Amino acid sequence: SHQDFTVIEKHIKNKLTNTTQPIDQLLVQLSTFSKEKIWTVLDFLQTEGELMISEDGQVSLLKH
Repeated sequence: SHQDFTVIEKHIKNKLTNTTQPIDQLLVQLSTFSKEKIWTVLDFLQTEGELMISEDGQVSLLKH
């Protein structure tokens, strides 16, 4: 749902403020949601240029 999307997006942005996180850690922290939903949000944010996922699985925000 749109509400889930917003909650996941806020959580990701909060967790990544001034830091990077391994993707595995984010998935664990958001485990109340399905991995599919979390990846939908991550893919969206990456497409929008708001975050970056490095080859070794580190997630970081690009815009603050």
